[in-house]
Amino acid sequence: MHQNNSPQDLTRARTFFLILFLVLILFFHENSIIQTILVLLGIGVFEPIFNPLLRYLEALIAWLGSLCRSILSNHLPALGRWLMRHRRLITTVTSLMAIVILLGATTLQTYLKEGFGRFNDFICLQKSLPSPTCSSGYGISTLSNGVRIGLIGDNAYGQFDQSQFNQGESFVEGLIFGENKQACAGQHMTLIATTTLSRTVEDPASGATLGLQNLYGYYLWQHFYNATHPSIRLCLAIANLGTSDTANQHSALVQTCPKCYSMPQIIYQMAQLAHTDPHVRGIVGFPYSQQAKEALDIIQKYPSLASLPIISPTASSDNLSNTSNFYRVDALDQSQGEALAQYFCHYLAPGPGHPPASVALFRDNTDFYSGDIPLDFQDSISKDCPNKVKIVPGFISYRNGDRSSIQKAVQEAVSKPDNANYIFFPGYDADLDVVESTLRDVLPKTFNTVTLLGGDGLNNVDVTTHYAYNPVYAASFAQPRPLSDPVIQEFKNKSENIFHLHYFVNSSSLWIPKDTLLAVDAVHAFTQALHDLNQTDASQEAFNTALQSISFTGESGQIVFQGNRITHNHISDRNQEMVYITCYDTTQTLNLVDAYTTHTDNGTTLETPPPFSASHC
Repeated sequence: MHQNNSPQDLTRARTFFLILFLVLILFFHENSIIQTILVLLGIGVFEPIFNPLLRYLEALIAWLGSLCRSILSNHLPALGRWLMRHRRLITTVTSLMAIVILLGATTLQTYLKEGFGRFNDFICLQKSLPSPTCSSGYGISTLSNGVRIGLIGDNAYGQFDQSQFNQGESFVEGLIFGENKQACAGQHMTLIATTTLSRTVEDPASGATLGLQNLYGYYLWQHFYNATHPSIRLCLAIANLGTSDTANQHSALVQTCPKCYSMPQIIYQMAQLAHTDPHVRGIVGFPYSQQAKEALDIIQKYPSLASLPIISPTASSDNLSNTSNFYRVDALDQSQGEALAQYFCHYLAPGPGHPPASVALFRDNTDFYSGDIPLDFQDSISKDCPNKVKIVPGFISYRNGDRSSIQKAVQEAVSKPDNANYIFFPGYDADLDVVESTLRDVLPKTFNTVTLLGGDGLNNVDVTTHYAYNPVYAASFAQPRPLSDPVIQEFKNKSENIFHLHYFVNSSSLWIPKDTLLAVDAVHAFTQALHDLNQTDASQEAFNTALQSISFTGESGQIVFQGNRITHNHISDRNQEMVYITCYDTTQTLNLVDAYTTHTDNGTTLETPPPFSASHC
C-alpha cells in the first residue's frame, strides 16, 4: 500500500539533506570555522540541539510560504497559478542555483576567481579603452621548478632571487626603486626593463650575473638622465624572465617541464601594464637572441604591446636584422664572425711553410645566436685565408647548458684524424668551464695547445668562469672606458662590492662589463628619442617615428638607427659598430688585442688603424 509523505516530513527531509550537503561542501573547504561547527552538528550526540533548529527552520519556511501564497492569490493571481504549475521546475532551478553559488563561494572559489580574472583580463586586453577592473600586470608568480618570475615597480613583492646570494639584486633594485619614487609620480616615461635575475641548481650564477649587469646598466642611465631634471622623468618596471633556460622554449628544462616556460606569462603581464599605464613607451631588454625572437612572436598577440618598440642590448642574431620596431645596440653575428675571421687569419693562423690550422666548429642549431655565428665565421675564414686553415668536416653539434653534449663535442673535436688545435665555441661563458675541463681530461699533457674562439657570448669570462687552462679569443662590443666619464664613475663608486672589477687598463680607465655598458646605451636610445621629440604628450606613433632614426654618442660609440630605411635589410641594426677582439689568457687576464669597424649598410668590416700593439695573448 502506497503511503503519502506529509508536507512536514518532506520539508524536514529536504532541510536535512540541504544541511548535509553544506557539511560535505564545507568539509572540503580548508580553514573554515563553519565547516567544523556543521560537522559537529551532524554527530548524533547533538540531536537535542539539531532537532529544535530544524523545527524552527520548518516553521519559518512554512510562514514564508503562506505569506507568498497570500500575496500571489490577492495581488498576482495569474503569476501565482503559473508558479504552482511549475513549482517543481522552480524548486529544481533554485536548488541548482544555490548549489552553484555555494560551490563558487567555497570549494571552487579559487578556480572561479582565477578563471574570471583571466577572462576579465582577456576582455581588457582586447579593447582599446582602459577599464578600472583591468589588472596592472604587477606581481610575482612561481614556476614549477621554484623560479620566481614577474613584473615589479617597487619592493612590495620582495626579490626574485630567494637564495643567499641575492644581495646584488637587492642593491640594484633598491637604487631603481629609489629613482622610481620621484620619477614615476609626475610627468614620466615608463620602460619595461627585461632580464634574467634567478638562480637554479643548474644555473647558479651566469643568468643572475647577466641580469644584474643588465639591471645596473638600466639604472645607471636612469639615474644620470633623471639627475638632469628633464620635464619628463624616466621610470623603470623590472621584468624577470627567470633564467636563460626558463625563457627558452627549446631548452632541455622546458622540454621536460613545459610549465617552467616563463615567456608567455611575462609577456602577458607586460601587456597588462602597457594597457593600464599610458606612460609605457617601450621595452628594453631580452639579452639573448633566442629570447628576443620568442618574445617578438608572442607580443603580436597583444594590441597593447604590438606598437611598443623593443631595444635589446645584446641580441645579435642575423635573423633579427630586419624586424620592424625592434633594435639592438650590439653588432649582428655576421659582423662578429667577419671580425673574428680577419683577426684569426692575420694573427693566429700559421704563415707560409707551416701546416694549416685545424679548426673545429661547434653549433647549437636550436639557438638563434649559437646557430648563426658559426656559419658566419666559416664563410669568412673560407674567404679570407682558405690556405691557412683546415676546417673539420661538418659542424659538431652540441646543446647550450647540456654538459654531456659539450663534453662529447670536445672529445670529437680533438680526436684523430682531425685533431683540432682551434675550437670555435659559439656558446655562452656559463659553459666555458665545461669545455676547458674536458680538454684537460682528454688531453692531460697538451690541453693548453688548444685555443678557443667565440663570439660575445664568451666575453664575460672574467665574471662567471673559474678556469684559465686555454687562451680564449672572443668578440666584444666594449673597451675600457675613461673614469672621467660620469656614468663610468657612478658604476665604479657603487659596484666595487658587487662586481669583481679586476681589469683596470691603466689609472684613468676601467673595463666595464659589456652587458652593463650596452644596457646603458639601450636605455639612452629611448631617452634620446624623447629628447628629439621635445614634447610632453607625444603619441606612441610619434615616439616610434623619432626612434627610427636617432643619432647620438653612447658608451659604445656613435649610434645611428636605421628603422626608417624600409627597403634596407638592416632596419634593426646600428649603421656602424665597433667589434673588439679580446683575449682571456692563462694568467686570468683579459686583454684587448684588436678592433674592427663594421658598416651594416655596405657590409664591410675593416681593422681599425693603427693595429693594437698587443696583437695576441
